[in-house]
Amino acid sequence: MRGSEGHRGPCPAPAASPPVLEARALAVTYPGGKEGLAPLDLAVAPGERLGIVGESGSGKSTLVRALAGLEPHARGEVRAGTLPVLDQRRESRRARARHLQMIFQDPYHSLNPRHSVRRILREAIAVREDPPRGDALEAEAADLLRSVRLDPALLHRKPHALSGGQRQRVSIARALAPRPAVLLCDEAVSALDVSTQGAIVRLLRALHEERGVALVFVSHDLPLVEYLCTRLLVLDRGTLVESGPTAEVCRQPRAEATRRLLRSVLLPPAEPVAGP
Repeated sequence: MRGSEGHRGPCPAPAASPPVLEARALAVTYPGGKEGLAPLDLAVAPGERLGIVGESGSGKSTLVRALAGLEPHARGEVRAGTLPVLDQRRESRRARARHLQMIFQDPYHSLNPRHSVRRILREAIAVREDPPRGDALEAEAADLLRSVRLDPALLHRKPHALSGGQRQRVSIARALAPRPAVLLCDEAVSALDVSTQGAIVRLLRALHEERGVALVFVSHDLPLVEYLCTRLLVLDRGTLVESGPTAEVCRQPRAEATRRLLRSVLLPPAEPVAGP
């Protein structure tokens, strides 16, 4: 693999259990032959919190979209548990949705503006193998809102009637509805103000502790990633250049791309600011 001199060990996380998400020799090439992502391997262990960082254009969003099956693979494969993410058969897609969910950057455009919060959550709950019905379904939708620290009274509202932070919490609730093993968060807080960013990152960490869901968190904001993630991958121009435990990578960076990210942080890392 190109640029592997910064690794402190193999990129796959050591784990007794099979990974909940695994990529082998994954590469992405854009039209015209431009390389979007050089071949890499990675594995996400059950309940892990993995951060993917890099400067703008480094390939981090390309990577997470490829992991979700939203970006065509030039080579290699990705499996969500035992399921190939590019298998487009209906039952395979539904099974994959029960295992793997994604939280997008823009919480307004990722929610159907015509649907109420109730309908958005009910449709996500319906992906389960044996979803609740009737009153139990209504209670489950309300519980999902409580789990993301929102009032169930918001079930009646549509996305345009919510703040940006509320919309992103609804997006998180929707992602949790199928009870996935792993959440992919693609710049999930970058469209929010600073105090709301901190609140959402603290929420993700709390949900991880409550539910044991694995998190793959993509960001250019190193302090947020340091707070949330225990393992870190650093990308530079589509290549994985450094990986290892977050504290170790940040304390003793080996790749120039990592050092640039650290130099861009003006203040020492701290817990995210308090917010609603």
